[in-house]
Amino acid sequence: MASSPIEALLRHLPAQDLAPDGPSVGSLREVFATVPDPRKRRGLRHRLVDVLLVCACAVMSGAGSFAAIRDWADIHQDVLAARGAKVPSRQTVRRVLGLVDPDLLDRALGRWALERARAKTARGPVAVAVDGKEVRGAKNGGGHKVFLLSAATHEHPAVVGQVPVDAKTNEIPQVKTLLAQMGDVQGMVLTFDALHCQRSTAQLVHQQGAYYLLTVKANQPGLLARVKALPWDQAPTHSSTQTGHGRKVRRTHRLLRADPDQLGFPHAAQVAKVRRTRTTKTGTTWEEVYVLTNHPDATYQQVAAWTRQHWAIENQVHWVRDTLWDEDRSQVRTGTAPRVMATLRNTALSLLRLSDVDEITRTTRYLWANPQVTAALTGL
Repeated sequence: MASSPIEALLRHLPAQDLAPDGPSVGSLREVFATVPDPRKRRGLRHRLVDVLLVCACAVMSGAGSFAAIRDWADIHQDVLAARGAKVPSRQTVRRVLGLVDPDLLDRALGRWALERARAKTARGPVAVAVDGKEVRGAKNGGGHKVFLLSAATHEHPAVVGQVPVDAKTNEIPQVKTLLAQMGDVQGMVLTFDALHCQRSTAQLVHQQGAYYLLTVKANQPGLLARVKALPWDQAPTHSSTQTGHGRKVRRTHRLLRADPDQLGFPHAAQVAKVRRTRTTKTGTTWEEVYVLTNHPDATYQQVAAWTRQHWAIENQVHWVRDTLWDEDRSQVRTGTAPRVMATLRNTALSLLRLSDVDEITRTTRYLWANPQVTAALTGL
């Protein structure tokens, strides 16, 4: 790891050189150029691709509102002018982000991020976590809360998919839409929390040629009882201990072959039992977690890593969006603009994470003061 997150970032300039030994991956400019402009041609002063790139650069520099995007563009108008772009007004930013098709934007940016993640993955299958997040305070066109279901890679967390969850449904049926948006998921490992431990989800993932990792909890009482009744005393035990942040965590893993007919769960090939014992100054607590997978050859190390890394989407994506950009208190509240802004935040995080940057806040401060670096990263 580099001594400075800025050094790691600068090593990946220009953006096309992110994976020099892998396939060539286009810049954000090329991705935004595929998104159709919903505006009428008459009287246009700003190209859609330029507005979207300016917004992406500003968000990557820490901007969390229309006014902040305008401020970034105004402060760095000489950099924009040198690249043939104009400074959009706050109204232009609001109008464009409210009109652009969020489905097409998420599809284009998600597949771009997935392609880059695949080029960067060192070994083994690409593992992707699926989880939902409410954009608190925001409302869609119908006045309902904005809830988004996202997918992010475990390694160098990059958001590779995002779809809305309608007020009349929930996350479970939207998994099909999310996978369709992501495109080819064959060979990938998709991890889910207990909410998605559904036969329909398992069947869908298997049909796509991917592997599922599903947490079994009390929302599936029959399945949980059958899993608990397996001969766990016959399974080899593997343990690991981690200390830090004032606590000691010991994890014990056991892995058994599964019979899908016996468990009553489609395509189940293996079941894992993970016992976590956490010791702090105030005492010791423990919990047991059971996970199912249709991967027939996964080792206990892989299952343990996938189980633990699933929460990277919460810790390194959703939490960062809330703390760095103050997403839950954003004044961008109506129409499709909250979702588009969330997409731009996802894109900023993806680009920085895939550039080996871990200190996101420090890096955004650097980028605000160095717009030429941001412009090179995005292809502005």
